[in-house]
Amino acid sequence: MIVLLDNENKRDFLRLCGSADIFACRISCLYESYSEFEGIADFWVQYDESGRASAAVSKYGTAVTAFCTDKTNVTELSDFVNAVGFISFESNLPVLSDRPSGVIMKLDRGLFSAENTEALTFNTIMPDYKGIYRLLNSCSSESFAVPSYEDFLLELSHRFRHGTAQLCCIEKDAIPVSFAMTASLSSSTALIGSVCTAKNARCRGLGSACVCRLIEDLGDREIFIIRAENENEHFYSKLGFVNAGEYFCTVR
Repeated sequence: MIVLLDNENKRDFLRLCGSADIFACRISCLYESYSEFEGIADFWVQYDESGRASAAVSKYGTAVTAFCTDKTNVTELSDFVNAVGFISFESNLPVLSDRPSGVIMKLDRGLFSAENTEALTFNTIMPDYKGIYRLLNSCSSESFAVPSYEDFLLELSHRFRHGTAQLCCIEKDAIPVSFAMTASLSSSTALIGSVCTAKNARCRGLGSACVCRLIEDLGDREIFIIRAENENEHFYSKLGFVNAGEYFCTVR
């Protein structure tokens, strides 16, 4: 049974969203960012036959996300997701497709080796949204789609105000040349979603330095990244990230 989030099942929902998982983190981040604003995001809880919460689901615009457990009724969830409608659907287990979309990596703090950043100056408080967006757009690729500036600005500025986003940026002459930021952030977990460096500033360790500083700022959270199957493994491995599973994404 899948039911809309309310005061009666809120505790079950929050318990699921507190799991150290990128999809639980995404749903938690959406909840912390938008639950007080009616009609922006919707949330549901699935219960198994014994009455135990077995999955959490969110819908934000046309994007649906599910955090599944080993008790999730995948058939019921698949039917539900198709019924509510989506353009993109992501989950930690195969629900609509058995084919993985990429790799999840998790920071192993025992392997983490921070870059020497003493000579660098970081901006972690007041991001230059236009400059960040220009840099982000310059790094777009087939596996890295960039939203419109209006969507980017509304989303990031809102999350900064609600404490559900963090960013670390290096600037030159007041212009961002490298940054790393979270795609989702909860009290226990963080997903680093974008790491970009200007083409004329690459191969100097700036991207690694931004990731290291961001990791330090994120404290004792569990930290993850997701990557395409054959991309960026060496970059993240040298920082202490290890493969931790697969993720599944269906786009219509």
